[in-house]
Amino acid sequence: MLKILKKIIKKILRKLSLIPEPPPKPPADISLWTRAKDRLVPQAWPQYSSSFKIDKGDKIFTIGSCFARNIEEHLITLGFDVPMLAFKAPKNEWPHRPNGILNKYSPTAIFQELAWCEQIHLKGNEVSFNDIEKLLYPCDNGYYIDMHIDGFVPVSKERALARRQEIYDVFSHAFSCQVCIITLGLVEVWYDLENSLFIQRAPSKEMQPDAKRFKFIRLNYNECYDFIQKAISLIKKYSPQCKFLITTSPVPLTKTFTGQDIIIANTYSKSVLRAVAGEIVAQNTLIDYFPSFENVTLTKDWAIYEKDMIHVDDGFVKKIVEGLIEHYL
Repeated sequence: MLKILKKIIKKILRKLSLIPEPPPKPPADISLWTRAKDRLVPQAWPQYSSSFKIDKGDKIFTIGSCFARNIEEHLITLGFDVPMLAFKAPKNEWPHRPNGILNKYSPTAIFQELAWCEQIHLKGNEVSFNDIEKLLYPCDNGYYIDMHIDGFVPVSKERALARRQEIYDVFSHAFSCQVCIITLGLVEVWYDLENSLFIQRAPSKEMQPDAKRFKFIRLNYNECYDFIQKAISLIKKYSPQCKFLITTSPVPLTKTFTGQDIIIANTYSKSVLRAVAGEIVAQNTLIDYFPSFENVTLTKDWAIYEKDMIHVDDGFVKKIVEGLIEHYL
């Protein structure tokens, strides 16, 4: 009788928020590796919890590696507002997915783009040439390479400015979104010593005359954590109730500049970023980790990849996104 009375009192106190709810205990079938087989074979589908819900019609801002592009294409078909899909680069500037030129593979690239957007936001949303001069590499023919987007294709001054306005127009949605999805890609980056900025990728052939201007850096855990935390804090500054989903992209490095075997370099890169994602979730509210990285990398079936054995098959990405949205709706 006394035990029953104690249970009743506890329930009443919890409803009154006088004592906290205990953390949910994972059932034995997911806490033991010996019972994980059904979630690994034939494909890896780990269970995960959610700390918030997503509403149909929410504006979802997507930023990160090319895996973010995979995700957003399926989000739009499920009825969400996905601003990044509004950007379309012409084929002569980027021959692949129209907005793939906006990929942000590293924590440094993610933060720097958002920080640049805040500068434009604070000065009235209009991009001037002064705002982009440090982002550009001047070529001999009077054209410019935007070192902070993919492709490194030289364009005219007018096009560089107009495109940067287009980029701002889509990235500025980060400051008003209800949900932000971040996919962490790699830790190998290049630093522009002249402008004190990280650039999008390794210097191109047009930039070789100034090779000493650029320095290769492999980011460590603390550096990656700091850049992602600053990016999240910047978004929350303008959208305090924004909910975040973060993951590590399963798409491997295509090339390493460390001198190591690509297999070893890729494992290091993904391990650091996976650890960063976990700690970011632990140290923040309204941020969840979703296991697309585990979905792909723990599935022992090469059929889930495209022919290049790098990118994930669209059908498998669709299953991941549909499961994610079903979970959060």
